[in-house]
Amino acid sequence: MLSGVGYKKTFKDRLFGHPYLKPESIHLLSLVDILSKTDSYQLAIQYIPKLKLVEEINWKQFK
Repeated sequence: MLSGVGYKKTFKDRLFGHPYLKPESIHLLSLVDILSKTDSYQLAIQYIPKLKLVEEINWKQFK
């Protein structure tokens, strides 16, 4: 899921409050993470290699 607006702290608390979900399988990334290729993004592409395909998008087409 990609959110352009973001998420509230309560969302994160509820999401990670489920004992049956493995925390390492959830990657909450912002557009800044993706476009800046932050450490969070680098970790996410290790688990989700196809996520790297977003680097091929011509972002300038969205004005």
